[in-house]
Amino acid sequence: MLDIHTLPQHVAQGIIDAVGEVGQPPHLGAEYLQIGLSPVLDLLDQEYFLRFSRTGRGSTFKLAQAYFGGGKSLLIRCLVQRAWNRGMCTAVVDLSPTECPFDDTLALYTGVAMALSWRPQQEFDEPDRGIDATLVAALTELQGDLGNEGLRQWLDSTLRRAPIDSRVYRAAILAFAHAWLDGDFETEELVAAWLRGDEVLISEVRHLNIRGSITKKTGMRMMRSLVQILRLLGGKGLMLAFDELDRNMALSPKRRNAVADNVRELIDYCAGGTLPGLFVVYGAPPLFMRDTVSEYVALQQRLEPPRALSVSSPQSALIDLEDLGIPARELLTTIGMRLLDIFEVARSASLDAEIQRQNMEKLAKKVSEATFSVGHRRAFVKAAVDLLYGQAVNEHALADDEIRTLAGDSAELVVLDGRTAMVDW
Repeated sequence: MLDIHTLPQHVAQGIIDAVGEVGQPPHLGAEYLQIGLSPVLDLLDQEYFLRFSRTGRGSTFKLAQAYFGGGKSLLIRCLVQRAWNRGMCTAVVDLSPTECPFDDTLALYTGVAMALSWRPQQEFDEPDRGIDATLVAALTELQGDLGNEGLRQWLDSTLRRAPIDSRVYRAAILAFAHAWLDGDFETEELVAAWLRGDEVLISEVRHLNIRGSITKKTGMRMMRSLVQILRLLGGKGLMLAFDELDRNMALSPKRRNAVADNVRELIDYCAGGTLPGLFVVYGAPPLFMRDTVSEYVALQQRLEPPRALSVSSPQSALIDLEDLGIPARELLTTIGMRLLDIFEVARSASLDAEIQRQNMEKLAKKVSEATFSVGHRRAFVKAAVDLLYGQAVNEHALADDEIRTLAGDSAELVVLDGRTAMVDW
């Protein structure tokens, strides 16, 4: 078990802020917050991350299934830290039907390129994100090992001859690396824009041997090439996470079919072994299995296992987060006490554990009774943080009417730009 008191104060405060404001898992320190996910995290770490980092072999696709507020985002944030600990790169892409739909491979590639991060040097470092920052981090490590001239030779021999799916993509990586070594910032920025999927005219980059573009037709090939490049640059693997698919249920049947086809393609790449060290996790509500997977037989055959992932079925593609094996009230109370520990670190506070346990038990009972079961965890954590701030000012055993007020406020839906926000816990 992780020791809460080893958390830096700013990380603890970041957890409290993320959870208390919108009920969203933090970018850093998520595993210090989670309750009940350790068996799944340990299994995935040992079966996949450890093997990828040691042997460079294997790849896998997992579907993390839960309703709104059921823990998909929290699982993904915890897996990101586990992947970093094994030296892997990560990219967490938030999907939406408009900005980053899974049926648009160009938007998908762009989302990955913008979210990509190299492993941070220290546990609580927040890495710079984006393909250009990732390449600079990787090249800096290689430069430290090989020196400037050694790195140039490696680029012009090993990388230039490496079997990459797209020669155009390899040429772009080489152009970026040489520009970075030469201190040619203008060329570096131009190639970085191309690698991000921005609109760059071929005439602007043809002199760099880049004779193509990233488009909807080439997006998946470019993403495969990116995975291969990262491995060559020293990454121990890549964890790709696609999150917040709750919103994609409004897609037309044609677009849902395209989503299913792209998911099937990713699964087949993992199964085929052509992208070693790739761990893909796709977060979706149960409706995804019912309304999208069931309409696409080829995908249904790949994703419907006899059993969900467990120690006895580590190969299963389905991670079911709906049942963590802990009764709802007990789970919420335990989460509340974990928040208390983090709050005390964040605020340099000291509250009476017994008084707060009684308060959390009452709040857990009220929230689980008053809130739709699929969202009660998110509703609870927001209310629990509100409770703790109040207790830091005036600590006392809460009366029933105070509990009702906290539980009622936490259950309200947040509306952004005229639509209901669905921030996944």
